[in-house]
Amino acid sequence: MNSAGICHQILGCEIYVDAFHGHFLRNHTKNSEATFLLSHYHGDHYQSLPRDNKYKGPALIHCSHVTARLLIEVHKVQQQFVVGHDYGSTFTHRIVRLNKKRPKKQFEKRNDDDNDDKLGVVVDNVKITFYDANHCPGACIILVELPDVQQRTLDLVYLDTTYCHEKHDFVPQEEAIESIASQTEELLSDNCSKHDNSKNTLVLLSCYSIGKEKVLYEASKRSKQLVYVSEKKWKMLQCIQQDQSQSQLHELQKEEDISSLSQPLPHHHQQQQQQHRDQHTNILDRCTCDSTLSDLHVIPMGLAGEMFPFFRPNFLKLAKYVEQLSSLVTKNNAGDIPSLKEKQEQHREYDKVVAFIPTGWANASNWNKKNAISTKVVQISSSMSLHVEVRLVSYSEHSSFPELLSFVEYLKPRKIIPTVYSDQSHYQQIERRFRSMIDSTRAKQAFFRSMTKNEKKDEFLSDDRNSSTTRNDKSNMNAYNDGNDESNDEVEILDVILAKNPPLANNVKGLYHNEIITGGKINTIVAMGFDKQRAEILLEKSNGNIQACIEILLSEGERKDEDNNHKQSTGTSSSCSSTTVKKRKVAKTSTGMITDFFVNKKK
Repeated sequence: MNSAGICHQILGCEIYVDAFHGHFLRNHTKNSEATFLLSHYHGDHYQSLPRDNKYKGPALIHCSHVTARLLIEVHKVQQQFVVGHDYGSTFTHRIVRLNKKRPKKQFEKRNDDDNDDKLGVVVDNVKITFYDANHCPGACIILVELPDVQQRTLDLVYLDTTYCHEKHDFVPQEEAIESIASQTEELLSDNCSKHDNSKNTLVLLSCYSIGKEKVLYEASKRSKQLVYVSEKKWKMLQCIQQDQSQSQLHELQKEEDISSLSQPLPHHHQQQQQQHRDQHTNILDRCTCDSTLSDLHVIPMGLAGEMFPFFRPNFLKLAKYVEQLSSLVTKNNAGDIPSLKEKQEQHREYDKVVAFIPTGWANASNWNKKNAISTKVVQISSSMSLHVEVRLVSYSEHSSFPELLSFVEYLKPRKIIPTVYSDQSHYQQIERRFRSMIDSTRAKQAFFRSMTKNEKKDEFLSDDRNSSTTRNDKSNMNAYNDGNDESNDEVEILDVILAKNPPLANNVKGLYHNEIITGGKINTIVAMGFDKQRAEILLEKSNGNIQACIEILLSEGERKDEDNNHKQSTGTSSSCSSTTVKKRKVAKTSTGMITDFFVNKKK
């Protein structure tokens, strides 16, 4: 999430959203009248929020009940500073301002018998409502209703634009989950019993601190194995399950009340609702903290491979993980530390490890598509080798680009504010993608109002002049990482924008060359298997854009492969390469996602 002020403050009042960094954290949290909202518990949203009872407020943090429990139990924020809310319930933020029509001398000390009108104070209430964002447990869509707004129309939409590009069109979540679950079932079906000396396969599922519980549940259910999770992950799942169990009971009661007054829901819809409840409220029943009880383990996102700027598997780290399993020390039934022989009997021996990375970046580039299944044999010792495999699966709990379009088209706001972007140029590109879907009439009216000098401005409505994307901190381009969080929280990788600067003069070409040909970029490209000299030439031609450079290298490699295949052909037409990627056609029918409701309702 971008750290620019425009993404975090509701103009005209002391309401701050995911603003736990910089001057917001240093200054505004000291204001007891300020309201801080946390949309969900991912590291790039809670950012620098102090841990271990170090947050002193006095500003309160409002969030969903699941997020509240995570803040209190995991983040160790004092309970007095955290306020949990139900989805659909509304609370208020109080704005107190002076009545300009009354003389200043009347604003003196306040007595208990004085009312707001006597003191010349105007009190306005801003309504705030949380809705389920369908992102990760506890995530919220936040609706802020400002006072003195006559029409019930949306003025601004702060939009998560992580995947705001036409190339990001994911398969439905159900298909991705089915793919991972079926592959897991197949991989683990041949594993021998625990006491057999035969080698086995270990399956690893990459997950964030919270999120992707649907994947864990289905993979565990299909493979008939528990999922091994760390103690920290277990504690987070406890927070999720406890609060969601309570909220599900509340939702069930509401559904029963509704069904008694109307026709019952279709059978398939009831099945989907029940499946969704099971995946969250019963998730702990499918998990264990004992690694010896399972061949299905959860690992932090990033351990199996890096996704930016292009996918690079971490074969050695995965091999190290398997190697360390045999060295784990657990107590035996007598409570004593087991001998080496006992430890070896506790853990299976693995000759193959397969790690899944469910991510929206799986199909973000040709490179990622071609290397979606990467394998390598790692020699652990002179007598032991391990087959390591990493598989990318297109799965995301963010909105895809078509979903973002449907969402904005249905809402018809006056303006959208992207919350994930790299620079001002990128910000403007995202705005243009939604230009045809906003309420152009209200946008024009706001523009003309901003040009009228003598017109009275409503302090509660947004001011387009504050829409600049000026950055106070260059580090704002990427999600925050405080260095102390081992949960590998979800980060929003930004698209690399092709530079459009005009060619520089010859007398500064050398300086420009040194500036863009950095060791880090070259090392990244070389690590992907490309020639260093060719990479330097193409990186300079691409104005330092590493993504454009790698795309060129990939296209050159494809042309060479085609030429080689043509030379080797004996006159018969060669079959298509197994690495050929076919673009998935976007169905115009229902996708089974929430945006179908928006579009159909509008029609």
